[in-house]
Amino acid sequence: MKSLDSVDYSVGSIIVDDESAIVAFGHNLAYFSSFRSDVHAETVTLNYFEEKNHKS
Repeated sequence: MKSLDSVDYSVGSIIVDDESAIVAFGHNLAYFSSFRSDVHAETVTLNYFEEKNHKS
């Protein structure tokens, strides 16, 4: 719904675990201020997942 509230296309993405629980989510930011190919919904979701699960 965040994409719908913005000027962006309403595209979302989720990652689920083996038990179908959502472990990461994101939405499209590619057209928010100007076009950026690095912030499509799936990329935003993967970045969130990697940051959340980063182990030093």
